[in-house]
Amino acid sequence: MKLFFLSLGVGLLIPALLVVSMLTLKILFPGTTSGMFGLWFFFWPMPFLLRLFPSLTSERAMLLAFAVGTLVDIAFFSLLAYCGLRAMRRLSKRKQEPSVVPPQPPTF
Repeated sequence: MKLFFLSLGVGLLIPALLVVSMLTLKILFPGTTSGMFGLWFFFWPMPFLLRLFPSLTSERAMLLAFAVGTLVDIAFFSLLAYCGLRAMRRLSKRKQEPSVVPPQPPTF
């Protein structure tokens, strides 16, 4: 259960940090397109949504794409963190297990 909550925390932290970094870049460099790389991170479902729902207005499509993109990104990073943490735990347990060495016969 610890791994689940830890991976969920990582999944929530990465998109939040990306938003903060995009806003920081936008504040520091207002005339450039320095934060545009992050738009793809959140708005990647936009073309799919416009094909599925052609009657959506652009404002609603952007909000829906942002919501779906954020939720899927959180799930993706949570799953990635869960798999990584589980593999690390499995490797650390393997190192902790003592190897079974038979006792040495007595020498006379």
